[in-house]
Amino acid sequence: MNALVPQSVLLSSAMPKALRDGEFAVYYQPKVDSGTGSIAGMEALARWVHPVMGMVPPDRFIPAAEESGFIVELGEWVLRAACAQNRAWRDAGLPRLTVAVNCSIKQLTRGDFPDLLARILKETGLPPDGLELEITESVLFEDPLSIVPELTRLRDLGIRLAIDDFGTGYSSLAYLGHLPVHVLKIDKIFVKNIVHGANFPILRAIVDLAKKLGLTIVLEGVETAEHAAAVAPLGADQLQGFYYGRPVSAENSSRVLARGLSLTEKADANNTLRSKTHSRKNI
Repeated sequence: MNALVPQSVLLSSAMPKALRDGEFAVYYQPKVDSGTGSIAGMEALARWVHPVMGMVPPDRFIPAAEESGFIVELGEWVLRAACAQNRAWRDAGLPRLTVAVNCSIKQLTRGDFPDLLARILKETGLPPDGLELEITESVLFEDPLSIVPELTRLRDLGIRLAIDDFGTGYSSLAYLGHLPVHVLKIDKIFVKNIVHGANFPILRAIVDLAKKLGLTIVLEGVETAEHAAAVAPLGADQLQGFYYGRPVSAENSSRVLARGLSLTEKADANNTLRSKTHSRKNI
């Protein structure tokens, strides 16, 4: 690549053709029910396999897509693929679950976004409750009250709404009760530090408030057995992280769903794999 051109510009210019050429794929990471151990949902994540650079890290191409505006086209493609995949899983008799898709502010504030979602659901045959939109806390709480009408339109379609990466801005606690959302995904930094005794009181307060508001609580970043043991007393509804499963292709996700691994079995399998590949880093 041209060293004189910023990498973000190079990535942005390459993405439209990459999407047309099939270089993008959707990977899925499980969210598990903390009570039953079953897979309760999947998060759909865009992955880019470049023919020269190989796997391009999301933290490189997503910001570039946001900056260029390509995130709207890429986001629509991910939504369509994720809805079609969930419909295929249901048609195959696999467990009924919700697939979560990240939603950017540029998508959310488009006036025709609810209509687009309604079309995608109709075309793929997925019931609205099979889709969940994840919106990051930073987006929601820049001007929380002004975004309520957009969220309400999406909720009225029957789509589940989640606040992602929650907890990095404590002032946002005051607005939780005013937002028409169903799910609270607590930022992984809290889980990362909880094993050292840090953040537990804050995390406890967030979980208690979310329960009082009737929200489904998801803890992100559960990556070790130590993490899992430390968060167990909190009573979160769902858990997500490398301890239970890394993002994998739709094909591999289908195999996991078909096997019906419980939380414990999945974690044990991951621990065995991790012990064999201790030094291998997954993107």
